Amino acid sequence: MANKIIAIALIVSDLQKAVDFYRNKLGLKLVRIDDGYAEFKTEGAILELMEEKTVGDLVDMGKIKAEQPSKAFYLAWDAVEDVDALYQELKEKGVEFIVEPKTMPWGQRVAYFTDPDGNLWEISQCVE
Repeated sequence: MANKIIAIALIVSDLQKAVDFYRNKLGLKLVRIDDGYAEFKTEGAILELMEEKTVGDLVDMGKIKAEQPSKAFYLAWDAVEDVDALYQELKEKGVEFIVEPKTMPWGQRVAYFTDPDGNLWEISQCVE
């Protein structure tokens, strides 16, 4: 089995709202949008957004929800140069942070925000 993740798909309740967030607030490049699906190119992998109905056409959502009560993810952005600057830039665009930048004991400066569907994102910076 291959050991490389090429895409991450987030299940979203409102595709247009999610596309607006990822394109206009986070600045990701939208490369494809279809009915119930959008695709963004990132440096490491493709970020896919899929509406619940679209995913439901592929798999039985009842089984997923029965086994996993929350569909929210925790995703980490690759180390950025300046967490505080990125935090300020995103905040000015309307991104709502749940944890402001803080330095952790293991040598990272981190901040956390959520997307419109509650998926948790971390931005981090290595500090000395």
